[in-house]
Amino acid sequence: MKISVVYVVFNETEKLRKSLQSISNFAEEIVIIDIGSEPRVQDLSKEFRAKYQAHAFVPFVELIRDYSIAQTSGDWILIMDPDEELSESLKVKLREFAASNEYSVINIPRKNIFAGQWISHTNFWPDRQIRFFRRGAVSWPRIIHTYPKIEGEAYNLPAIESNALLHFGYDNFSQFLSRQRRYAKIEAQNLSTKGIRFSPLRLIWQPTREFLVRFIKHRGYLDGWWGIGLVLGLMYYRILVELHLYSLSEQK
Repeated sequence: MKISVVYVVFNETEKLRKSLQSISNFAEEIVIIDIGSEPRVQDLSKEFRAKYQAHAFVPFVELIRDYSIAQTSGDWILIMDPDEELSESLKVKLREFAASNEYSVINIPRKNIFAGQWISHTNFWPDRQIRFFRRGAVSWPRIIHTYPKIEGEAYNLPAIESNALLHFGYDNFSQFLSRQRRYAKIEAQNLSTKGIRFSPLRLIWQPTREFLVRFIKHRGYLDGWWGIGLVLGLMYYRILVELHLYSLSEQK
């Protein structure tokens, strides 16, 4: 039984180092797909004995998820982002699942830690991720923020901290807003491709729904200022998506 870990990396070399340290003594193979990072990524690959491969830049990782998986040779594959880390308890559990071979896919809860704070509400927990699976059990649509297609039986790890993948996503709120602005245009293009058009009702409803789900239903206010900021930022994101959708509709 061989386990491979695969990364798609764009900058974030300091976080990548911590992530690589966290998977020590876990995998027999590490693969790093570099889509335009600093030269230090290649040095890190050598330091941690990872297979390094340069790749043309892509605007979002789902475009090359299947490609990156194909570069591995393990029986089981773990997908990691450079800003994520494995806890010791999760490493033990994943190895047990791989050894038993009872399930094809493990759905892992993810603990989002932004600027040192665990975002335990605001619909950011348990934030389940399909990241550990038997070879051939998943395939990814080339659409941003989508779950993969699954073959075989999936197991949902209970949403407790010891089972969580650690995600150190944003060091400050500016990073969060910057990423939402970048993703908004991509999502609008995907919606337009599906035949969805701008409407004033969507412009009102989409950000309103974000507020109702994250701030009211999932009690975003319990995450303090970060919770309030995330809700407002995601409402802003939904407005940007609709405005980009309007622009695309006008062009057509």
